[in-house]
This record gives sequence, C-alpha cells and structure tokens, in this order.
Amino acid sequence: MSGTRSYQLRYDPIRLRTFQARLLRWFRRNGRDLPWRKTRDPYKILVSEVMLQQTQVDRVRGYYTRFLREYPTIRDLAAAPPARVRESWEGLGYYARPGTCTQRPGRLRGSTRVGFPDAWTR
Repeated sequence: MSGTRSYQLRYDPIRLRTFQARLLRWFRRNGRDLPWRKTRDPYKILVSEVMLQQTQVDRVRGYYTRFLREYPTIRDLAAAPPARVRESWEGLGYYARPGTCTQRPGRLRGSTRVGFPDAWTR
C-alpha cells in the first residue's frame, strides 16, 4: 500500500476512565428524557433512528409516540398500506423515509416470521 501510513491509537487508560466518568456524570445531570432511550425494542429504535434523520429532536417526540400508537409492532407496520404510513409521517418532511420503515418489514410480509433477524448478513 504505497502512500498509506499505519497509525496506532494510543491512550492512557486512567485518563480514558476519568473522561468516561465525567461524561456519564454530565449526561445524568443534563441528558434529555427521550422516549426512545427507554426501550431496547429494535423496532422502536429503528423508528426513532429513521425519524431523527435530519429532523429536530423536539419535532420527532410527538410523531414518534403517535406513530407507535398507530403501528405498535413491526407486523402492524408491515401490514399497513404505504400510503397510510406516509400520511402518518406528514409534517416530518423527507417523505422517502417512511419507505425505509415499510420496506424492511415489507420484505417479510409473505414470511411466517415477521421480525428482526438474530444476526445481520450481507
């Protein structure tokens, strides 16, 4: 590999732990209370990630809650007509994004197993 340098990251473990502790302490005092931080459900996390793409957090809060009320599971979203999903998204902008949420479960629509895989493959 001509012209490429190899760099090795060096760090001081004590300074790293100190930084981590300070950052976590700051977050406990200042972190915003957001609904997607209270779940480990991959579907709900996917919805929040797609909604948050190039959209302000305060705008997403209400939409996130309403969207999950209308489509509480990946099965509900997979069964919904794409036009209805887009209507639920109105006001968030970037209207191609709901397709991201409907395409993934849509691929599983004919399957007996609708959900997230245990492992991702390419």
